[in-house]
Amino acid sequence: MSGEAGRDEGIGRVLDNAGTWKHRSRNLVMNTDELTGRLMTGEDIRLYVSQRVGSPHHHNAWGGLIMGLVKRKRLVEVDRVKMRDPRSHARKTPVYRVS
Repeated sequence: MSGEAGRDEGIGRVLDNAGTWKHRSRNLVMNTDELTGRLMTGEDIRLYVSQRVGSPHHHNAWGGLIMGLVKRKRLVEVDRVKMRDPRSHARKTPVYRVS
C-alpha cells in the first residue's frame, strides 16, 4: 500500500467514526454563502466549524474535513503561511480561497 493510500484509508476510518459531525461540518462549509471568496487556513476553518458544530471525536477528523473540501473544490489553495497556534511551531500551512 502506498503512503497516500494508507493516509486516505486512515482518514476515511476516522471520518466514518465521526458520526453526524462529518456531515454537519461538511454541509456547513459547503453551504454557507458568507464564506465564498474568503481566504482561510485550516485553523480558520477549524475555529469556524467548532464554534457552530463542535469538535470531532478525534483531531485527525479535521484533516479529513479539509481534504474532502479540497476534493470537492470548495477550497482552492492559493498560498502558504505560518500557523498561529504555538503548538504548531510556526509550520507552513495552506491558505485556501473558499470557492
